[in-house]
Amino acid sequence: MATNKYVGVYHPDTIIRDPKAIATFCLFFDEIHLISPSDDSKDPTTTYKNLPDEFRISVIGQPSEEETKRMLDFYKFISDIKPLLKEVVYYHPHLLNTSVSQITEKLFDGKLTHNELFEFILGETPELKATRKFDEAHPDIKDDMVFKAASTSLKLAKDNEWILIGDDEKTPMPILSKKNKSVRQLTSILAEECIKIVLPECRAISPEQILEARDKLKEQLIPFRMTMQKMSSRLRELIKETQNYSEIKQEAKFLAQSEVEPSIFQLKRRIEKESNKFWIRVFGKTMSWIPFIAKSFLAPTPDNIYKSVEKVYSDIGDIVDASDNATISKEAGISFLLSIESLIESTNAEQRH
Repeated sequence: MATNKYVGVYHPDTIIRDPKAIATFCLFFDEIHLISPSDDSKDPTTTYKNLPDEFRISVIGQPSEEETKRMLDFYKFISDIKPLLKEVVYYHPHLLNTSVSQITEKLFDGKLTHNELFEFILGETPELKATRKFDEAHPDIKDDMVFKAASTSLKLAKDNEWILIGDDEKTPMPILSKKNKSVRQLTSILAEECIKIVLPECRAISPEQILEARDKLKEQLIPFRMTMQKMSSRLRELIKETQNYSEIKQEAKFLAQSEVEPSIFQLKRRIEKESNKFWIRVFGKTMSWIPFIAKSFLAPTPDNIYKSVEKVYSDIGDIVDASDNATISKEAGISFLLSIESLIESTNAEQRH
């Protein structure tokens, strides 16, 4: 079954400050898009990907201490996530830069019409109109980097039907209209809160760990999304008529903690219980399922174990004890969360040794 990509565009900043949020977004979305504060790059993703490990930043003019710090924070963030660039994270020019670049290219190519020139001068290009509209709606935003990123991310989300994502409750996130409370949007919000349950606290997950997890969990991601889509109807019941993004996030967190987290605990207990029950007779010898089956799954569910044992050994051995897989088969999405936890724990253990 073909499925549409889940593409998130971060709002309203140029960087994601919470390391846990970076991991959460990257593990669920196919692509994450952010906005570059730079005024001189048509392909910022490639530019940042090709930055050397050590480089010098030249300051033009007399920026404030806060502006300087913001730019240093940006390039530190870029350096930290560099392996993710062009793999899962992509940067876009901001609207003002896009509008100027387009008009300049046409001017040098001799393709600029009088109407296009006047449109640019009057601020009537699609990019400049979107910027002006955002400025009128949010006159309180004084941070230049946030202004560039927020106005651009909104337009990208609208033009490409991408999902707006964010993690900072102190910064403005657009209020969701009834029309925009789509299944995919609610699914992504719920998935974020569920993934946070199994990620380690107070510890950054390296880009290399994130990429490894994405690769190893890709077969389990679609079932997880389907499970979250089913649960989005429960989230819609909880949010009722609210159009406030932070309130929706709180209800999603409640649902994750009240329904998903207990299911994870129960599934762990079931796996522990079943691991002591599964024994197979092979050529007259009783052997544990672990050497044969565990390697096939990062976090094997009893349903997977049972089906694999039944398929592989039905012709040469007997399953001494069978699992009750009637209920566990409904937990395909939960096994994705267990796999994240298992994989991150194992890579952390390897790093400690």
